[in-house]
Amino acid sequence: MSNFPEHSNNDAPESALINPESFEEGEPVIREDFYASEYWQRPVGTEPFAYPPRPTQPPPPPEPAHPQGVPASTEPQWEHPAEAPRAVVTPDAAVPPQAATPTVEHAYRTFGAPARLKPMPSKVVEQPLRSFETVRDTVMDWLEDQLGDLRAVSARGHIHRYLAEVRQDNFAFSRGTNYLALAVSDGVGNAKSSHLGSALASRTIVENETLLGEIVSARTPAEVSLRDIATLLRSVATDAEVDAAEVSTTLTAAIVLDNPSQVGETTVVLAQIGDSPAFKLSRGEWIELTCPALQSGPGDLIDNSVNPLPGHHMASVWVETFRPGETLVLATDGVGDPVKSNGEYADALAQLWRSSAPSPADLLKVLDATVKSFDDDRTIVGFRFGEPQR
Repeated sequence: MSNFPEHSNNDAPESALINPESFEEGEPVIREDFYASEYWQRPVGTEPFAYPPRPTQPPPPPEPAHPQGVPASTEPQWEHPAEAPRAVVTPDAAVPPQAATPTVEHAYRTFGAPARLKPMPSKVVEQPLRSFETVRDTVMDWLEDQLGDLRAVSARGHIHRYLAEVRQDNFAFSRGTNYLALAVSDGVGNAKSSHLGSALASRTIVENETLLGEIVSARTPAEVSLRDIATLLRSVATDAEVDAAEVSTTLTAAIVLDNPSQVGETTVVLAQIGDSPAFKLSRGEWIELTCPALQSGPGDLIDNSVNPLPGHHMASVWVETFRPGETLVLATDGVGDPVKSNGEYADALAQLWRSSAPSPADLLKVLDATVKSFDDDRTIVGFRFGEPQR
């Protein structure tokens, strides 16, 4: 029996939520290919690459001089402002008023008559358990849910591409009867089989309803044992004939409860082992979410240890609330570190979520951009909360 709170507006069994036979046939919708854009070609935070010169063209004719008394053109000349020092916003810090910013539109192109089927999936695909053995350079997924819109992208780090190493990050999500479970995991870099550990850890936690119920039922802030996941990782290491430390991975999970309050706030329960961060994106500002029991005070020493699975199985658990228009972000440190250190990169990612959830292609173009000194795998799972459905 599930330990999750009952929700009177959703009495359908879980199997009805993920039945692929409920799809209707319709005309395909073709989405625009954005990969030739400037964002994809220009690294963030550095000078542009020196691309091969284009074929020479005859110079344009000189512009005629403005007659005396006729004012010159008042067209605005766009320039990139110099980057100002940026401080990471904390939950207790007041957010300053935001200047007017251009709205980012995420339109999906349609050719011909409108089709009945939308490009955004509304059901979660069931994955075979052993699909984790195939590691792609980049993976993307998305979901249009009754609580909001989910986008997930994981890209192999530039250093791993250079060294011909596999991507060690992973993500997973699942839809239950009255909850949405999300997870990201980051295989420890010096562990040669950590991609196995990260894939299994993220997949297992979102599909284990008993474990999710224990996390939701915990008196927060608290610690909850993920011993079953640690045992599974040790078993995988034994089958692969490697030491258990070789499948070490972080794990950060979020359980979005299907119980918006009267003022539209949605409860999210987070569980974390290791250093993969969670953020709240609110009005374009990044707010890092941490367990209150682990927050350091003035003068405290900062603990930079990772403490991953399977060597450590106690997860820190705490609760956050989100309003419509805010975005929950689970990420690996390949995203979290440049967000904290490079204001231009942080702003570019935040702008994607300001008015709506971005397309996976738009998200990938910014996520995988070059940011000097940050070459690790980059994984993000973002969930933008919509207006609650009554």
